[in-house]
Amino acid sequence: NRQNAPMPESVPVKKGDSATEQSLTLTEFLDEKYIPARLVGKSPNTIRLYRNTIRSFTKWLGREPIVGDLNTRTVAGYLQWLLENTKLSPHTIEKERVELTAFWNYAARRGWLPDFPDISPINCPKRVPDAWSDEQLVSLMKACESAAGDIGKVPASKFWPALVSVIYDTGERIGAILEITFDDIDQDGWMIVRGEHRKGGKADKGFKLRPETVKRIEAIRQYQKTGRIFEWPYSQTFIWKKFAACVEAAGLPSNRRTKFHKIRRTAASDFEAAGGNATALLNHSDRRTTEAYLDPRVVKEVH
Repeated sequence: NRQNAPMPESVPVKKGDSATEQSLTLTEFLDEKYIPARLVGKSPNTIRLYRNTIRSFTKWLGREPIVGDLNTRTVAGYLQWLLENTKLSPHTIEKERVELTAFWNYAARRGWLPDFPDISPINCPKRVPDAWSDEQLVSLMKACESAAGDIGKVPASKFWPALVSVIYDTGERIGAILEITFDDIDQDGWMIVRGEHRKGGKADKGFKLRPETVKRIEAIRQYQKTGRIFEWPYSQTFIWKKFAACVEAAGLPSNRRTKFHKIRRTAASDFEAAGGNATALLNHSDRRTTEAYLDPRVVKEVH
């Protein structure tokens, strides 16, 4: 419970030209300073993650954090408390460190803070990439086809199978897939994922969908004929919780590593095992990044 954390003392605001900026709340700093300078054109999800970090920092402090709180004592104390008192993964805590120090660097470069951040990265153990086996994928698809209820206008039993199939065929991230429209797919089953929705936002990418995937998309078209194929009517984060219900119904382990990114790892591992280049599939610039997606059991890594 972050609310039970000890309250650090507020760092006094220094007098001078930087006093006004140091008194800004981090939310004001994000909206008025950081977004216009650093996040123009970035995805709404990127900005959402920064807001989540500010919200978490606020709960720990017990008050609205200000720019003046970006100092070694306070930020390091916050990160250490997360490591010792929460179940957050080291990767999540490292993300918060990166975002807070990004704010800190920006403010320090403009003379609003007296020094620059010097907090070491959080040690994040590298996990062996794990993919779903063919049998597990079959179980997952059966669970998706048995899902009850509707998602917007579309039966859940049509929505989930199509979504899983498209991610598997493309290896794309869930955020990009949710933006695909019916106009992005031609009659031959070629689908274009627009660059503005892909990570980096630089280039479109085309994929040839399997006939079975096209059929699953056509099943959705019966209920909504235009607009985004996977119209999600709830909060963005709720999709992970709803998909977790399908994973659990399939009798598969459900945790933070068994959601949509595991479909990406499965697609990459299967593609590489079949003789393809998973680095090109996932559009990685560095092969070492791809290696974090490849299950050695699938690609039959030599030991």
